[in-house]
Amino acid sequence: MSAEAKEIICSRGRPQLHKLAELVPRNQYYKFYPMFNYSLQRLSFSSAFAHYLECEGLLTKEEVASDTFLGLSPDPKQGFHLDLEDYLAGLILLGNEMSRLCVNSVTHGDYARPIRILEFLNNLLNGFRLLNLKNDMLRWEVGKVLRLFLGHHFGRHLFFRKKFDSLKYDVKKVEEVVYDLSIRGLLKEQPKEEEEEKKEPGEDKGEKEKSEKKEEK
Repeated sequence: MSAEAKEIICSRGRPQLHKLAELVPRNQYYKFYPMFNYSLQRLSFSSAFAHYLECEGLLTKEEVASDTFLGLSPDPKQGFHLDLEDYLAGLILLGNEMSRLCVNSVTHGDYARPIRILEFLNNLLNGFRLLNLKNDMLRWEVGKVLRLFLGHHFGRHLFFRKKFDSLKYDVKKVEEVVYDLSIRGLLKEQPKEEEEEKKEPGEDKGEKEKSEKKEEK
């Protein structure tokens, strides 16, 4: 599924972005930004989700903008680029989708995935908390004024708090799923074979030596 998603992004999304980049003047990116920023957010989310399905990792902004996915520049000085807030909004959309993936995994009998999803979302949430998005009404009002008189780009970061709150609700939803699984006894311990595979070779040798000494005694 991840390979198919990558192919769709590269074959359909990337060519359209390149056509759009040719139409937008280099020094007027934010003038036309409200016309295409949501598409950038969705493409950023699709790239991050495809990567997660492949290796359960998180894509950086530079990796999303690379030729592997969107083929854009991450640098605003280069004209048409992947804006930082579009990348972050894509990650929030990823969190929304992860909560749905968690429920679907349980429906299909995969009780181990919700734990991994919860760990992933907690790490993502902690990263967003470093942005210090305070719920200050004055900042919201200032943002409205800046948008009204100076355009969309100015003050748009002041409205990021609402999207950030949705990520917290997604984490709570996954926590509830994991809790329900735990009280029903569906979160089983790892089989002994998997635990033995994770042990280092040195640990196994040490245990064998101890057992041999006991037999000699």
